[in-house]
Amino acid sequence: MNFSKLCELFVSNCFLNRMVFTEADICQFSKSCNVKIDYKFLEQYSKNLKYPNYVTQKSLLGPCIFHPRDVYFKDVKYNVGKIINDLQLSKQNISPDAKMQKIVDYIYFI
Repeated sequence: MNFSKLCELFVSNCFLNRMVFTEADICQFSKSCNVKIDYKFLEQYSKNLKYPNYVTQKSLLGPCIFHPRDVYFKDVKYNVGKIINDLQLSKQNISPDAKMQKIVDYIYFI
C-alpha cells in the first residue's frame, strides 16, 4: 500500500467515526503500517482537505488539527497517536484496515 492510499484509509475512517486527529497521527499510523511517509503529499493533502462537517485548524507552533464542527478538540479525551503506541500496532502483523478498526474500537471503549 502506498502513502496516498493509506492517508485516504485513515482520513475516511476518521471522518466516518467523527474522530479528532492531526497530521502527526497520520504519520504515526503510516509508520505502524511500515509505509514510507511522503511529506510533500501530506502537506498538499492537508491543505486541500475539504469536508463539510469538519474543521481544519492550523497552529503556527503545533500540528494541523482536524475535528468535527460540533466538537471542541480540547474537550476530546483521546489521542490517536498514543492509542497507536498503546496498542503496539507496529508489532502486529495485520492489514492497515484491521489496524484502523482496532483504533476505532479502542476509542469507542473509552
